[in-house]
Amino acid sequence: IMRKIQIHWNENKEVSGHETANFRVQNEWKKAGVYVIVVDGGIEYVGQTMNIQRRINDGYGNICPANFGINGRRTNVAVNAKIVEARSNGKQVEIFFGEIENREEIEKIMINQIHPAWNKI
Repeated sequence: IMRKIQIHWNENKEVSGHETANFRVQNEWKKAGVYVIVVDGGIEYVGQTMNIQRRINDGYGNICPANFGINGRRTNVAVNAKIVEARSNGKQVEIFFGEIENREEIEKIMINQIHPAWNKI
């Protein structure tokens, strides 16, 4: 069962010349499992993590200058840019999370069945 995560949106910020979305989730989300990013009701990204709070707060929701470097987190930057684009177009962005033990296997199954657009960036 996937539950919607409450997102706390902050003002977008400029990082290394790029507009980035700045957002966080509450401390209660220190769990492993599978998550989906949904835009206007459609699943755009599927991922898995050991700690959803860290994945959101230190990954997608807080882009730092090092993310744009040669060894940067390109997926974080790309997904964050898609979130900025969606929100600037007035679309609703939501994140859902399910605490799942075999998260890597479930992530692969979901990606193969759903073919989320942002998993291809």
